[in-house]
Amino acid sequence: MKKILFKGSAVVTISIIANLLLFSVKYIIGIQNQSLAIKADAWHTLSDSISSIIVMAGLWISNKPKSENHPYGFGRFEEITSIIVGIMLGYIGFTFLIESIQNLAANTPKVHYSLSSIIIMAVTVAVKESLARLSIRTGKKESSRSLIADGWHHRSDAISSVVILIGIWLNPRLPGIDSILGLIVAAMIIYAAFEIIKDTVKSIIGETIPGEIKNLITTAAAEQTPQIQGLHNFKYHKYGRHIEITFHGYFRDDIKLKEAHDCVSSLETFLFKTSGLYCLIHPEVRNASE
Repeated sequence: MKKILFKGSAVVTISIIANLLLFSVKYIIGIQNQSLAIKADAWHTLSDSISSIIVMAGLWISNKPKSENHPYGFGRFEEITSIIVGIMLGYIGFTFLIESIQNLAANTPKVHYSLSSIIIMAVTVAVKESLARLSIRTGKKESSRSLIADGWHHRSDAISSVVILIGIWLNPRLPGIDSILGLIVAAMIIYAAFEIIKDTVKSIIGETIPGEIKNLITTAAAEQTPQIQGLHNFKYHKYGRHIEITFHGYFRDDIKLKEAHDCVSSLETFLFKTSGLYCLIHPEVRNASE
């Protein structure tokens, strides 16, 4: 658990430092070039730092040990931080959408960009996409929804920087292209926010047991405890990285109580040691003639 917390905290710390540096440089260049787009993108980058701080808090709280009042631990707090990040991402997308529409309606004049603005936007794309891949890869490896959400937040910033670069290139030929591409990026950001919130809410409400985990349990039961003749009535409970599963196992009705108890205990222990799954198995009996 401490190893997972260390990895997540290291990734988030790198993100915060990189975002603060990028924000400072982009905002200064945005003022020098009188570019609303670059200044807005700078604030977008700063919002990534805020979301990363929220993710950091979520990682620390979700990894607190279970207590008497919270016997399943605090793993679902990470889901809460994922929703917060998703809402922030949606707000940024909506802001970009409104701003792009306003710029199109106002027929915003062309901006004259300096070489430094092109360089910093190119650097932003490279840095933010690297941070996105690092956060998403670590989040998937450690089953951290909030790290994955934070990774998509980084990617949205990289995409918006790509749009500004394209706008810089096309601006002399097509003045309204920046606003048009802004509409496309805004839609992509809002969609990413929707997916993050949808998946997180689905997890909080409760999901059916994933097929791969059900197959793992079924295979283990067949190999380790052949006395169990069938499994059914699976219930899947996920608390961050802590997973508890309850299900029923069929036995013939001529089996002794102690033997059935030993079988389910053996399977529970095996599943925990090999897969980290906390399982509670309820034995049921079938008629010997069936």
